[in-house]
Amino acid sequence: MLPSFAAAKVSMRLVPDQDPNQVFDAYVKHVKSLAPQGGDRDGEETCTAPARGSRHRTTPCCRPRCARWRVPWTKKPALIREGGSIPVMATFQQTHDLPCILMGFGLHDDQVHAPNEKFSLTSFDGGTKSCAYLYEELAK
Repeated sequence: MLPSFAAAKVSMRLVPDQDPNQVFDAYVKHVKSLAPQGGDRDGEETCTAPARGSRHRTTPCCRPRCARWRVPWTKKPALIREGGSIPVMATFQQTHDLPCILMGFGLHDDQVHAPNEKFSLTSFDGGTKSCAYLYEELAK
């Protein structure tokens, strides 16, 4: 017996300078080509522009003079260049022409977006303090 319905959520991470609309169109075309004879493929489709993070050492709000947001932690943070699939990040970059900061406070074993995802209260507390320190420095 074959099921009459199947569902999937597909998320794609793009590399710099990849056109999200072109990738999305190619994906839709490919999925439609896989539909069985007489079958339909429909559903909610969204495509958002990617955001690209700045190199932290060159972003004014992340330079050492403004790095008190590191205070709550016992280890030095890993400053990495990060892309973002949070749709509003690209909008902020386009409308305000300002760098965006993504600050992650999770641990390597948090299983982000998995059914058994977790986030410790220690990370939450430290993240809250880090944000407060960052906002205080940005206000100066």
